[in-house]
Amino acid sequence: MIPNILVIVCQMAFFGAWVGAFTASTSTSSSPSYARPVINSQRRLILATCHRLQNHQQNNFASQLFASTDSTDDNAQANADDENAKHEQAMLKALKAMTSFSNKYIENTQTYYCSDLSIPAVVIKGLAEHKVKLGAPLCPCRFYEDKEKEAKDGYWNCPCVPMRERHECHCMLFLTEENDFAGSETVVTVEEVQKLSGGFS
Repeated sequence: MIPNILVIVCQMAFFGAWVGAFTASTSTSSSPSYARPVINSQRRLILATCHRLQNHQQNNFASQLFASTDSTDDNAQANADDENAKHEQAMLKALKAMTSFSNKYIENTQTYYCSDLSIPAVVIKGLAEHKVKLGAPLCPCRFYEDKEKEAKDGYWNCPCVPMRERHECHCMLFLTEENDFAGSETVVTVEEVQKLSGGFS
């Protein structure tokens, strides 16, 4: 892709050289045939110059294009890295909050975590993810047609209404003592939740 101005410049240069050569030749001879060698020489010189200029412009354009593409890719990667870092920070903050909430709620309700700690770990991670995405700890163990609507409604936001009213936890996060799956643990750490839930995604 060469700017049209380049073509115009070459044409003007060729025309100027032709007129100059023709004028110089006719000033010493009445026959224009003497001007032909000079004109042809000038023509070849102009064409060669224009060709070199064209190649130079093409190389410059390609260099600028690749440089622009590289810069765009670098910016996109930097933005992606920045977004990932922000997401991880938000997730860690939410995970700490939901872990602290779970430990406190177990203490207040005299319930227990599941004997398999990976169960509460995955649930707590799910609550943290919904906290980040929806702004509310929507129960992660159910299917919803519209998560945003359910989060605003609040019925299934942890602790859900069934848990508050009847100590029924669909996620098996808070288990009563008589539950067959109840363990003896009443506290879980953020590090345990991260490890047992597979970390951030």
